[in-house]
Amino acid sequence: MTFLEIQTQVLDIIQELGNHPGYSLVKLKHYINRGYYDFVRQTKCLEGSYDITTVANQATYGYADLATLELIYIPIEVRYIDAGVTERGEALKLFPGGWTNLPETHRYGNPDYYWFRNVHKRQGIELGTYPISSTTGDTIRVYAYAWPSVELVGDTTYPEIKEAWHDGLTHYAAYRIYQLFSHLNPVYPKKAIEQKMLYEEFVREAREDMFIQQEEQDQIFDNYYDIDVWG
Repeated sequence: MTFLEIQTQVLDIIQELGNHPGYSLVKLKHYINRGYYDFVRQTKCLEGSYDITTVANQATYGYADLATLELIYIPIEVRYIDAGVTERGEALKLFPGGWTNLPETHRYGNPDYYWFRNVHKRQGIELGTYPISSTTGDTIRVYAYAWPSVELVGDTTYPEIKEAWHDGLTHYAAYRIYQLFSHLNPVYPKKAIEQKMLYEEFVREAREDMFIQQEEQDQIFDNYYDIDVWG
């Protein structure tokens, strides 16, 4: 569904509040987006890969280098790709103890480890490797669960999550609006709870769907390595 279609669905649910002076389209759009981000955070349903170009002997890469890296959790995987040598690169290991355990004396060369700092903060995210890359132009590729790449703004904007889950955003927005006006009518708190429960059901279904997909991928992976490739 488009952003406009989601708005229309929410208005169908909260029709008695659509003309209230305290209601506004701005609030409606705000709560749909709040639901969008909350859904992605809870389900980890969006993944992406992000490339950082190395600078020789640069110890850390900060927010400017990770402007598109809207991480929610610690990365799934980090790879170091030598320019012109391989497309896939080598998977780096997470440095034991993280950045707080790094030795005071720097080492330079091809990295074996990576570390992250301030993962949950959009400002101030830092990434580093150990040893520190001594080459300019190589790639650090980060695979991670991510936030939506853009907020829902224009009427034709389309959520990046599966369409089967779009109704979840309508229930979240309806829940928050009923909650906002709960003081006006003793029925509204109950309606807010009903909408919240419907939203949480979509979250549960999405989590189950993601879990099943991961199990299927793991099975494919296991089957591949069961093949005797050496003859």
